[in-house]
Amino acid sequence: MPVFPFPFKPSGPMSPITTKPWSPFPSLPSGPMSPIPSGHSYGFIGAYDVMRGKSSGTYFNKTDADLLPYHGGITIKVAPSGTEYTNAAGVVSKSPFGHAWVEFQGESIGWGLGDNKKVGGVDNLTFRDSMAYDPSKVVSVTYPLYSEPVVGNIERYISELKNSNFSGFKKDYNLLTNNCIDFVNSILEITEYDNELHYLDYIQPLHGLTPDGVIRLLDLDLNQVKEIIEQHIDEFENKETPLVIDLTGDGITTIPENGNLFFDHDNNGIIESSGWIESSSAFLVWDKNKDGKINNGSELFGNNSILKNGNKADNGFTALADLDDNGDGIFDQNDSLWHSLELWIDANRDAITDSGELHKLSESGISSINLAYKEDGFKDVNGNIHGLESTVNWDNGNVTQIVDVYFAVNKNNTIDSVTPYVDIIGVNETLSEAIL
Repeated sequence: MPVFPFPFKPSGPMSPITTKPWSPFPSLPSGPMSPIPSGHSYGFIGAYDVMRGKSSGTYFNKTDADLLPYHGGITIKVAPSGTEYTNAAGVVSKSPFGHAWVEFQGESIGWGLGDNKKVGGVDNLTFRDSMAYDPSKVVSVTYPLYSEPVVGNIERYISELKNSNFSGFKKDYNLLTNNCIDFVNSILEITEYDNELHYLDYIQPLHGLTPDGVIRLLDLDLNQVKEIIEQHIDEFENKETPLVIDLTGDGITTIPENGNLFFDHDNNGIIESSGWIESSSAFLVWDKNKDGKINNGSELFGNNSILKNGNKADNGFTALADLDDNGDGIFDQNDSLWHSLELWIDANRDAITDSGELHKLSESGISSINLAYKEDGFKDVNGNIHGLESTVNWDNGNVTQIVDVYFAVNKNNTIDSVTPYVDIIGVNETLSEAIL
């Protein structure tokens, strides 16, 4: 069985996607989203349920679970001056200035004077504000978080504070210059960085010198938020998701949707302008009708794959997992269709299956594909989203990416049929030559 000499440049596991370095105190641009006002109402923004009120805060809940990967949320809570506060001993008093804090991953965390009102640092962190302040007076806003790196950065920042690492925030409380609002903003500022989905997770800092001032400025333009949300709904609804394998270890490079490449992703007979991949990567494909061509998205592994139960797959990994006969979470030679799948290296990048572009998976040097994936949502410079990611194991010990790439597709730019099948003179016809 031949093994093709892939020119791997790095050795060992694949490198992670490079993202923007994180700093806890970035200089923030003016962002698209404003915090949400108090008041009591319930309604809809696009496909979202929206509920807001002093006791419940504001909550966005996407009714279509296919929109975006969701990694939790962060809630901003503000108690106005005069709000009753019950301390750990059960003594009730009224807050003279009010207070602001956040809830993250089920934990309340804020910034105050501390129990002894002298020691700075960890002593100034508060962890019972949500239960201590009268909830009927508290205004709260909940923001969903879609970028996993943003969630991880917030987790690390809070963990460092708990471990007395105040390198990114002054450790001494000051009512005027380092108060609870400054503390909340130090957390919100983190959402600007490693934000993979057009800054969808970016939360503007609180404005106002006091909690009362913050509440007055918690003003939301619902039409603006509706426009932002619907923009991202439209963006994701115009995506098609095939599995793509990195052949070189250098990552997956895509081609923008620009009217030069056309493919029938959804098997409706209409060929649409689509994003694509460079020839250093390959589509994982199944030539079901054995005509030597990949005719449409049903022969790729993505959201247009048809499962054994007759339904469309949610994504490429779901489609491939449908062929995992022994259910071990790995697709390999122990699965019956291992020898039926192929790699499509589109050497001339024309979205047409030319002679010599299909290669047996079982003869490629790939030993297995891991079906457990992580959610990325990384949008590359060509407008295609690297949505879900896992790993491919090779016979020579190398590990590369397999990614469910969400191609940008222009469904208004279509043609009725592809150019007749022809051989392109000068195109490399061996797998090893096709790889850059």
